[in-house]
Amino acid sequence: MGSQDLLIERFMKFALDCNLLVKSLSKTEENRIYGRQLIRSSSSEGANYVEATAAASRKDFINDSNRARKEAKESLYWLQLIKQTNEGSSGEIESLLDEGEQL
Repeated sequence: MGSQDLLIERFMKFALDCNLLVKSLSKTEENRIYGRQLIRSSSSEGANYVEATAAASRKDFINDSNRARKEAKESLYWLQLIKQTNEGSSGEIESLLDEGEQL
């Protein structure tokens, strides 16, 4: 398995782990809003990376890679908001923040 495939797997696991986190949160209005945004951004970063690996040109590769990076930053933002509004889940969130930073 190549490094691209491993990275795609990490993106996928990150998105799935974010989804599991959101499902575990208490059902407040804030968590519903933040969680929906986190699920969107965390799944989008991997999708944009996959698009970048299949880009037809260098310009497309750069654009798709930059979009993936922007989505990754957005995921970190939503994770921070969730962390600040859900004190009991900080260990799991810290792990996701760490993985999100690495990706």
